[in-house]
Order: sequence, then structure tokens, then C-alpha cells
Amino acid sequence: MLKALQRSFVSLTLLYLSVGVMGALSYAGPSMPSLVVLRPSLVAGEQDWLMLVGRTVYLVTLTLQVPFALYPLRLAT
Repeated sequence: MLKALQRSFVSLTLLYLSVGVMGALSYAGPSMPSLVVLRPSLVAGEQDWLMLVGRTVYLVTLTLQVPFALYPLRLAT
């Protein structure tokens, strides 16, 4: 069980770090509005790939958080 907990901790850490890096790279844009997710794309008419990757990784993190946290907590009680 210890090995599974360590692997889940490492997986979550990597996911959160990637979300943080994507957020930092996304924040470095030239015209940043006060609400970051509503900023215009970096080049007019193109997709904002950094924001799309950041949102996708965040969604994966939220999806994986439930099984990573729920089952070890059930076994601990």
C-alpha cells in the first residue's frame, strides 16, 4: 500500500507542477486582462494552445484526484 501511495503522490505532484508551469507560461502573454481565462489569443485567429493545455491538464488532475484520495482514505479508517 505504501508503494501505491507514493506513486499517487508523485503522479499528483507532477500533474500540479505541469498545471503551474502551463499557468506561468500562459500568464507571460503580451496583453493580459484582469481575468486571465478571458484573454484574447496571442495571435489573432489562432487557438491559444497554452491555455488549452493548461485547462486539459487541470481537468485530468481533478478527474484523477477522486480515486487517488478516496480509496486510501477508506483503507485508513
